[in-house]
Parts: sequence; C-alpha cells; structure tokens
Amino acid sequence: MLPLIEKVSADAADTSSLDKNLSQLVSGGLGNPKLDLNDVARTITNISDFFVKNVMWVVLAMVIYSSFVYLTSYGDESKIETAKKTMIWTVVGVFIIAFSKIILMILTNAFNRPGH
Repeated sequence: MLPLIEKVSADAADTSSLDKNLSQLVSGGLGNPKLDLNDVARTITNISDFFVKNVMWVVLAMVIYSSFVYLTSYGDESKIETAKKTMIWTVVGVFIIAFSKIILMILTNAFNRPGH
C-alpha cells in the first residue's frame, strides 16, 4: 500500500504534466478546438437558414389559405377584406424575414474575416 501512496504523491508533485495538459486543452490539442468567431457565425447562419426554410412553408400555407378565402367569399365583403389582410401581412412577414436574413449575411461577412 505504501508504494501506491508514494506514486500518487509523486504524480501530484509533478505539475509540469498538468501544465502541459492545460496548455494543450487551451490550444485545442486534446480534441477540444478553440471556439472562434467564425464558428459562431457559421452556427448562427445554419440556424437562420433552417428557420427561413421552415417559415417559407408557413408563408406558402398562408398564401393558399388567403387565396381559398378570397375564392370562396362569393362577394362577401368581410371575407374579401380578411383575405386581403391575410395576404398583406403574409407579404409583410416575407419582407421582414428577407431583411433580417440580409442583415445577418452582412454581419456574418463583417465578422468572418480570414486571419481573425
């Protein structure tokens, strides 16, 4: 039992291996790459792409719904007005999504510089 205690105390006293492991961890040498701004930008871009693709299905559904309400209104002014408002707000939503995507692309390109 005594040799085991001596080995543990000797390993504990050797801080050079601990320093070496810590420096490898910080530099990404142990399989944990450093997180840089490019990775963050890429992740945000992937999330926004996923969001935009799924929202476009909602836009398609709203256009179809608005068209259906308009076609089945049979001259009822309240249904025609509902269909128009639905279509207008759908188009407004598309513009908001498009502008947010453009702003995100501008910011990503601004921060995604080589060498940084």
